[in-house]
Formats: sequence, structure tokens, C-alpha cells
Amino acid sequence: MTDFLYVAHQMIWFAVRYWMMKCIKSMLFAVLILLIVLILKIVLRKASATGHFFLMLLPAPMLFTGMSRLYYMGFMLYVNDIIYKICATRIGYIYFSVMFLLLCGYLFRNLRADRAARSLPEIRPDLMRSAIETVTGNRFQRYYLRRVRFCLVDADISPYAGGILHPYIVISKKTMQELPDRDLIVLISHELIHLCKGHILFLRLYDLMVMYWWVNPLFYLSRELFRSDMELVCDEACIYLTGICEKEYAGLILRMMEYTERRESVSAFFFVRSSDYVLMKKRIRALGRLKTYRSELSEKEASDKYLIYRKRTGLAFALVLTLILLSVFCGSYPRWSDQREMALFNEDMTVQIADTAGLSKTLEIRDGRIEMKDAEGFERILKEKGIEDGYVYLSFGGIQKLPGAGGCGNVGMINTADFRDITYLAAESTLNRVAAYIFKLI
Repeated sequence: MTDFLYVAHQMIWFAVRYWMMKCIKSMLFAVLILLIVLILKIVLRKASATGHFFLMLLPAPMLFTGMSRLYYMGFMLYVNDIIYKICATRIGYIYFSVMFLLLCGYLFRNLRADRAARSLPEIRPDLMRSAIETVTGNRFQRYYLRRVRFCLVDADISPYAGGILHPYIVISKKTMQELPDRDLIVLISHELIHLCKGHILFLRLYDLMVMYWWVNPLFYLSRELFRSDMELVCDEACIYLTGICEKEYAGLILRMMEYTERRESVSAFFFVRSSDYVLMKKRIRALGRLKTYRSELSEKEASDKYLIYRKRTGLAFALVLTLILLSVFCGSYPRWSDQREMALFNEDMTVQIADTAGLSKTLEIRDGRIEMKDAEGFERILKEKGIEDGYVYLSFGGIQKLPGAGGCGNVGMINTADFRDITYLAAESTLNRVAAYIFKLI
């Protein structure tokens, strides 16, 4: 039991430091990409919301840059050294403890909201069917949206959508009673577009990314920008697909502001959010730009051009994302590799030789055991170092996660009087084999 606790403690200690290093490294890359994205959003502020939405996804691949080889080249070596010193402290334990608490609170809020929504009664399936036919373009989307629960709630809130495997849309009694069917279909279509475009999934993944880098306030800003971009995407799609004019749609946004009340922040999309006047102003301005563009075309031409643009933008983003991911993975170290370096220590555990090439001329490692190739040559090495009796220790093998970060190796205690007398300090046990397997996974 004592051995198990010791191995578990060492494994946790290494995992915390190792993941803290990866977290900081990936966060630095993500900050750089996010700053570039924010500059592009300013330069291209009049571009379609679809393009802005895809731009905000570009920092996500930086999650996988924690093992980048760039940190071991040139100036980045100094940055890597600073990161290593930071991670040598207990900061990692504090960082991941806060992240765990944030994750628990996030899961609790969203699971409670999803459970509450699923317990509400369903109403007016005819409105749902009309809206589905309006916004869907293929069988898969129709199949998915037909599983959406359309629920009624007593509270005076703006309509909102949520859920991934069990999608739902919640609308208030007041909204149902006071709005005509045409406006209700537009509202429901807006929420259905969130669902069929996978916005709930994107938002939850983005939330997890923000929690991973919770210490950096820039990512909280990016999450709000990402939310607003998704709202603008749905506004665009709603106008092109439902045929409602921009003025009527802007009036609907203003009218729904009257129905809002504050709610907890969960991964759901409200048609309008409580007191979010900045976003409301941004949405109405975007509608004005759409009006200018649509006025030059017929309704069908504008709709067809929008669908073509959305498809081309999606394909272009998929290509860019694939290239980024390929460059990230090709420019990173493997998750683990066999460590081939050897080092020789004296009885004071002071490094005597760290020259793997030199040591490999006199001995070799075969099946986890030390075999002498040139006993006389090894004896000469010991005499050069002033070691004539006692024992020397040869470290070898193990698993390398990153340069300078590894473990699970072995040490051979070699009797200088008889090189055949070798004692191995790492036991051949199930516990050590399991520890090595886990070490490769973390």
C-alpha cells in the first residue's frame, strides 16, 4: 500500500507540472492568434457575420500546441525556461483546483437548466413544423430538428434554445399570447438555426476552452464576442430564409426586450439577453447593412447568394482549420517516446558522464538489461573519472514526454570490481508497469 501511495503521489505531482506547462504554452499561442483575430474583426467589421463566426474559432486549435517544438528553438528556449520555473512551484495545484471548481459549477448549472426545460409541457407542434420546413436544407437537419421539444414556461422571458442530444426551445406564455403566428415562426426559426448549426455544441466547447485558460481575461471577452457573432449569424439566416424584412425583424428584437428578465448564465441562446443593449445595438446595425445589400437584389437572388456564400465560407474555414491542425501536429513532439539517453553517477549521485554516445561504445541496453560490450573500455572510463572501487549507477530507459520531462526509467547499480554484478533498482512489478502505461497516457 505504501508503494502504491508513493507512486500515485509521484504520478500526480508530475501530471500537474506537466499539464501546467502545456496549459501555459498553449495559452501563449492562443493569445497571439486571438489578438490577430481581433485585429481582423476590426478591419473586416463590415463583413458577413458568418466570416466573423469562423474567425473566432481559430484560437481553438491552439489547445494542442502545448508540445510544440517551437519552444525549444532560439529565443523560445528562454520562454520555456521561465515556464518551467513557474511550474516548479505549487501554482499548478491551485490552478487546476480552481478549474475543477469552475467545471463542476458549469456542469451543475447546465444540467439543471436542461432538466428543467425537459420537464416543461410541449405546445403547438404546427408552429414547430412550419419553422422546421423554413430553415432546414437537408434530411439530416430535418431529422435532428424534429426531435426538438417545444416547451412553454410561465416566466416572462425571451425564447431560448438549449441541449445537444436532447434539444429544446423554451418560449413564454406571454410571447405565445401576444405575438402573431408569423412572428412566432420567425422567433422559433431563429432558435432552430442555433440548433441545426451546432451553436450549442460550439458554445459549450468554447466554454470549456475558457475554463482551461480561466486565468486570462482575454478569453472571457472572446467568448462574449463569439456569442454575439452566433446571434448575428442567426439574424442573417432568419432574414434570408423566412422572408421577413429588416425593419420588422428589428422591431421584433426591440419588442422582445420588454419580455426579458435576468437568468443564470448557461449554455443556451436567448433571442435577446437581459439588459444586453450593446449586443442589441450591434444586431440592429448589422440589419441595416443587410438592408443595403439586399436592396440591390431580389429576395430569391439574395437568398441564393447568401447560401452560396455560407457554403463557400464554411469550406474555406474547414480547409484553413485542417491546415492549422496539420501544422500544429507536425510541429509537436509525440505524446511519448522511448528515452535512449544514459548517464553515469558515482556513489554521491553526482553525474560523471552524460555522454550517451561515449557510453554506448562500451555497453548497451537490451531488453531492459545492461550488457557490457567492452569491459576494458568501461574500466578506462571509470579510471579517468577517478572511480576505482565501490559502485557506480547507470540511469537508462524511461519515457520522454518532452525534452527534460520524463520518467519511469531504470537504474543499474554496477559493482566496479565485477561488472557482471549489476543490481537493478526499478522492480519488475505490476504496479510499475501500470504506472508506465498511465505515464504514457497523461
